[in-house]
Amino acid sequence: RHGAVVFFYVPEAHRNQIIQDLKPHVTSPFESPIENVYALQQSEASDFINATGIHLSDYSLLRLQLVAITLARDAILEDYETKIGNALEVLRPIASDLKRGQVGAIRSKQILQSLGESLQHRITMTGQVEITEKPDLLWDNPSLEGLFKALDDDYEIKERFAALEAKITLISEITETAYHISGLQRSLRLEWYIVALILGEIALGLWAG
Repeated sequence: RHGAVVFFYVPEAHRNQIIQDLKPHVTSPFESPIENVYALQQSEASDFINATGIHLSDYSLLRLQLVAITLARDAILEDYETKIGNALEVLRPIASDLKRGQVGAIRSKQILQSLGESLQHRITMTGQVEITEKPDLLWDNPSLEGLFKALDDDYEIKERFAALEAKITLISEITETAYHISGLQRSLRLEWYIVALILGEIALGLWAG
């Protein structure tokens, strides 16, 4: 499972201590720490979000949990946007080679590695992170769905997730195509080797005769 730590008005020294205490229990942490600071304010009326920050009618635990869930999803999406963006940059030269018909330099190992990474990203995003799932607390507190929808829309959670899925699909298509062409190359070379051996045997037979 994936997780993130969201702090609300916690002193820096205390935050750092909590993070240090959590490190022994964390596997596969983000390669680069993601730390985003958001303005959280209390409003006299309803919950809303604008350019000045997130405004809550009260600081109840349930409202803070919804904010924490959204900010955690935002951080996870930011991490995957970086990883998948880097993966596309790695594949860009391969796509350019395919476009020019220059397939000789395609390396099967690199292709398989890229394909494996894209599949791992897809498994993690859909099976472990559950970024687009409705938080469980809303089932018992439907009155907070408006706040959750506002948060979800403001941080474009669903749109960013859909964009990442589209990029992962593109990565899979590029790597599968390149690997298929690489396999055809190997088959073609093998066929030419066989033809060369046959011609060599014929030539030796004629010379011996």
